[in-house]
Amino acid sequence: MSHVLDAKDITITKTGRLPEDAQDQQFRFKYSCEGGTPHEDIIRVGARFTIAGVPVGSTCHVEEVPDSYTINRLLPQITWTTGANSRIGDFRSYTGTETVQRENNGVSFTVQPVADVNDTKPDPAHWAITVDNSYPNITLTKTIDGPRVSPDWTDELNTAVLRPGQPDMIVNYHVHNTGPLPLTNVSIRDLELRSEIHQLTDDAGNPITRLDDGTLSGLNCAALLQPGQEVDCKVHVKFLENEDRPLYYGGEAYAIAKFGDADVTDQDFFAAIRPPLLPFLLPNTGTKAMVWVLGIGLIVALGALWNYMRRRKDDDGDA
Repeated sequence: MSHVLDAKDITITKTGRLPEDAQDQQFRFKYSCEGGTPHEDIIRVGARFTIAGVPVGSTCHVEEVPDSYTINRLLPQITWTTGANSRIGDFRSYTGTETVQRENNGVSFTVQPVADVNDTKPDPAHWAITVDNSYPNITLTKTIDGPRVSPDWTDELNTAVLRPGQPDMIVNYHVHNTGPLPLTNVSIRDLELRSEIHQLTDDAGNPITRLDDGTLSGLNCAALLQPGQEVDCKVHVKFLENEDRPLYYGGEAYAIAKFGDADVTDQDFFAAIRPPLLPFLLPNTGTKAMVWVLGIGLIVALGALWNYMRRRKDDDGDA
């Protein structure tokens, strides 16, 4: 004799696309159903928990706890979904809206019976819910045109070698939306560019102003950056210091984009060094030969020159 089962197990599966530094993030859920005791479960992406033996017709509430899903001070877009032929009824967020999306970290629903009273082995997937967290993410790659001191070494020496006496350089900021969500208002912050020693322009020759926080005002990178989309932002830097003098430009920079009201950021480092002008050591020759000559000299002088420029920068900052 067939009969209708009067209780169901509800499974909650966690999915998501997390930032690289948060792959082991644990997410905490609170839940309760009519006539039952409140419970908590903690799971990672790819795992699930079960609300066992929920009577048909009962209403349940499930909440993802905010302090567990905030990563790098960013709130995700949270999407709750049910599958085909779902027997999860009255499925809605706590706010009462039908669309369960970002910042709706809790849902309520009613457990419905089998669709066919003669179905004695119903598919458990009909009483399943998936909750997905999508996080915005951005990647910055900074480079400076010219040969490098150390292309395969530590980031601390990720440094371009400018020609002695070179009056300018080109700084490239490559920004990539590596997350699943669209971002807006992409900007660049370069803490080492200073208006008193650098004149800044874009590719068209339009002036760029460095604000007090390092933001490059006038450098229009992208108003909208869709998932997977990339953009190149380029700054032409003219040195206002004497061309005969050695020069060090520190390389800390940030890309900042907006996701709603939140800032999505990434940091990269690329510096530049300009040796002193010594014409008798640098004949008019090709780039490879120049790099060899510079390399020999830099083996001896780079450490001292680095420290000198660091001290000079610190002195300027104290002034």
